Amino acid sequence: MRAVKETVVLTTRWFDLVARRLAEEDEPHYAIRTRDYVTVVALTRARELVLVRQYRPAIGKTTLELPGGHVEPDQTPEEAARKELQEETGYVADRFELLGNLAPDTGRLCNRLWCYLAADAIRPDDNATEPGIEVVVDGRPVSQLVSEGEFCSALSVAALFLAIPRTGLTQVTGAAPGRREQSDGRSV
Repeated sequence: MRAVKETVVLTTRWFDLVARRLAEEDEPHYAIRTRDYVTVVALTRARELVLVRQYRPAIGKTTLELPGGHVEPDQTPEEAARKELQEETGYVADRFELLGNLAPDTGRLCNRLWCYLAADAIRPDDNATEPGIEVVVDGRPVSQLVSEGEFCSALSVAALFLAIPRTGLTQVTGAAPGRREQSDGRSV
């Protein structure tokens, strides 16, 4: 193990920028320390994926992704996954299965990504969603979603690959591709 001297260079509401100086190197390595992430592979009873479409300022583009977010200091990763699924999509599920946890970016990020499967997700009539997020329920095979380019989050793709052995997601068939829902759950 290399000896490391760590200095917080910048603190924001979302992350700390940390300079880590290894004993044998002159220049520090910079890393971002942020809260852990969660992402949810949510499947309806019809075996459709519950997805979100939203604008991502960091890349300047609207993307299609799995629902997810940060693990708050007072939450377990599963509690965060349940909360993010409901807040972003209006969907809930009785059972959440941990698919695994990953290092989101071993070159720069210090946090972990907790991936969950929420099978048999349903949307109660009274559940609204966060503003700026469009809920998309999609029955296309995962390979088609990824190859079309709109579904481009590496973290979402990684979670889907963890889910394949348990769900057979490569064979998902269901409603028309990309069925959108209004915030009240009605199809549009």
